[in-house]
Amino acid sequence: MPSHVEFESTPYTRVRRPTPQIVATLFGKVRLWRVGYRPTHRTGEPTLFPVALQLGLAAGATPAIAERAAYYQSEAGATQRRTRQRLRDEHGLRWGIKKLREVVARVADGMAAARHDVQVQNILRLLEQAWVGTGPHKPVLSVGRDGISFGLPVRGGTVFEVATAGTVTVMNRRGRRLGTVYLAHTPESKQGTMSRNLTRLVTAVLQAWERPLPRLCYVTDAGDNESAYYATVLRPMRHPRTGDRLDGVRVVDYYHASERL
Repeated sequence: MPSHVEFESTPYTRVRRPTPQIVATLFGKVRLWRVGYRPTHRTGEPTLFPVALQLGLAAGATPAIAERAAYYQSEAGATQRRTRQRLRDEHGLRWGIKKLREVVARVADGMAAARHDVQVQNILRLLEQAWVGTGPHKPVLSVGRDGISFGLPVRGGTVFEVATAGTVTVMNRRGRRLGTVYLAHTPESKQGTMSRNLTRLVTAVLQAWERPLPRLCYVTDAGDNESAYYATVLRPMRHPRTGDRLDGVRVVDYYHASERL
């Protein structure tokens, strides 16, 4: 191993003795011996372990087990307790909540940069599938969003904000759902992040779709944020390439509406 290396324009000096790290894998834990490098000029940067970077370790976990843990946690109905139980039963790993959250957060951060482009491509693929299909109807591009109605406490429990989830769904010519792309964001006043990302996604799809437009619709309940998004964003929206006004249909969820009548 060289005595000195440079990483991201910062010089590092090799530590004399290797140090062990316990690494989580698909088949349990292994001990990895690492040679570390500290910043030569004590810039405050953490010790660098080249082998860990080359292996793609995230919070002491291999990419394979990190992906598996994130998948377990993202499944419908999953809880942190159930995810930890599956990791213990199927992989021999006894993770605490802090460890699980750290690994899942690393996976989420790593996927964030590519998420938008992948979602756009998925929707375009579904639209193409719907377009070439047979049936009596036009394909449908349906946008939806909703909030967690009970709210979540933030700022020490003194302020309640609502988390939000969004969907972009493609229906084929027979009215059957071909697939859905999902968005979700943590509690935020007026849900601005969701509005920006959902608008960005819909705009990118319309920009890239070169065939005649599918039928456009917006399906929600009549909550404040959902109604405001339709009134201020979707209703006045114009086609990003042609500038033509977009004609869409708003659908208010019958069950939510009937509960309030």
